[in-house]
Amino acid sequence: MKISSRPLENSGVVCAILTLLTLFVAAPLFIDGWFWTHEELSPVGRVIALTEEMRNGDFYPRWLSQTYRGKGSPFFNFYSPFFHFIAAYLHLAGLSLLASLKIPLCLLFFTGAWGVYLWIRRHCGGAGGAIAAVLYLFTPYHFVDIYVRGALAEFSALAVLPYLFYGIDLLIDKPEKRKGFIVTVASTAMILLCHQLSAIMIAPFALLYSLTSLVSSGFSLRKFLLLLAVPIVAAGFSAFYWLPVLAEKQFLRDFTGAVLRGEQSEYYYADHFVHPSQWFSTFWGFGNSVKGTGDTMSFQIGIVLLSVAGIALLAMCISKHGRDFFTLQLLLLGTFAIALTSGYSMFVYQLAPPLAFVQFPWRFLGPASLFIAGCGGTVAISPFIGRFPLIILSIVIVASIYFSIEHRKVYLPNVDILPGYETTQLKMRMLAGLNAENEYLPKSADRNQIGDLLEVSPMTASGTVTDLVVENKKMRFTVNGAAPDTQVAIPWYDFPGWKGKVDGQSVMVTPTIQGYLQLTVPAGTHIVELFFGTTWSRVTGWSVAGVTAVILAVIMRKSRSKKRKGV
Repeated sequence: MKISSRPLENSGVVCAILTLLTLFVAAPLFIDGWFWTHEELSPVGRVIALTEEMRNGDFYPRWLSQTYRGKGSPFFNFYSPFFHFIAAYLHLAGLSLLASLKIPLCLLFFTGAWGVYLWIRRHCGGAGGAIAAVLYLFTPYHFVDIYVRGALAEFSALAVLPYLFYGIDLLIDKPEKRKGFIVTVASTAMILLCHQLSAIMIAPFALLYSLTSLVSSGFSLRKFLLLLAVPIVAAGFSAFYWLPVLAEKQFLRDFTGAVLRGEQSEYYYADHFVHPSQWFSTFWGFGNSVKGTGDTMSFQIGIVLLSVAGIALLAMCISKHGRDFFTLQLLLLGTFAIALTSGYSMFVYQLAPPLAFVQFPWRFLGPASLFIAGCGGTVAISPFIGRFPLIILSIVIVASIYFSIEHRKVYLPNVDILPGYETTQLKMRMLAGLNAENEYLPKSADRNQIGDLLEVSPMTASGTVTDLVVENKKMRFTVNGAAPDTQVAIPWYDFPGWKGKVDGQSVMVTPTIQGYLQLTVPAGTHIVELFFGTTWSRVTGWSVAGVTAVILAVIMRKSRSKKRKGV
């Protein structure tokens, strides 16, 4: 007797199921304080630093004044901004510090699962979409990202990934509709803004999926050109972020180059391959990734995920169902992603050097989990297995809950962060995580003095400094009785964007031996101003993003007008 899957065709029912399960997987977020991960208190410190910049009128802070013990760094000129900016805006709007971090994380759990549901439902119906969504929600790598690594940026990108493939399907199936193009462009840009390394990782998979889907659906020039336009338009929208990254990375220490050359063993990709046995291991830990098999963190794919995917593979092999191509697509993409986590794929990294920037090959467990979860959803369309979708979904939910109990544990002690954190020693402790050596450290900075705590006061070889006023990334003071060509140094790190004025006239700002800001003052008494401005790449990036938005809006409007007129 066939058990109807009609309830699962109701998106409201599936939404309710996923909401309840989200509360379960996100339950550790509701503990008091902030839990301990590899990132320690850095996520909290970033939000504190961002919020204070925003309170001073900088609503897209590229420079964080409180990093490196007040010497500053261009942290968010390079670090993907999405998650921490959202949290900072929420905190600025009045939410507590921890609520500003935890609420977005809860929503991201649900967002990723819902994206999988929308994507897989197109191929496997509501039942298949629901099964895949639950599998993705409970994928072990999500718990590794949140509760072990504290990798909130990467977790954000994983929540957006399903929408990219959902958008590709919409675009290919109905190229005349705007929805597919908009969803694909928006998700592509969002992945980059969430986590730039995830954008590098997902690019080859999106390309393979697009090409195979395009061929299987019947090639057309219109579809091909639309797919070709997606990364171009997405790059335009996100130019305010990536253009300064490319233009100004030369002013940072050669960290990425050292990684590629294997000089930084902690981040060298070849030292972090996963042994195949670790894919199936149920070990769970809160330690680190090391060279060899002595890792004290988990790299499992997940028993439930693998089991359901295995059933889907079996069903595909013994059936002649017309939708087996989609199952095959997901199996191959998932297998490729898993293979990239192991040392057997070393030749791929050598053929494609940009993959080395991923640093930890086991990061490909994220995309792998997405494809395998989607593959698991195809059991609902199997004539042999998909006759009982409600039972299958129930088993998946119960098994997922059972096997995820260990995964949801967080490493204690947690840190109690009270509303009055601004006036406590705890604030300095949270900001201390933003002082890590080589983390967006300006090229001219002296590594030996990173930890020095200096008074924010100008240092001059002659004359005296009076009337000092310091406001965020601005400083104004008077130099009295200076000798000719007196050098005045300020203990803030040098980086493109710093501007100086003497008596209202622009002067050149150069770095000292220690990497601090320095400008020249003529003899006598003078008013000096220093502030963090912009650069050509930042202005160009915002301009490109704005022009892209305007052009796309005009095209969409004309397209809508033609549709209404029946042209």
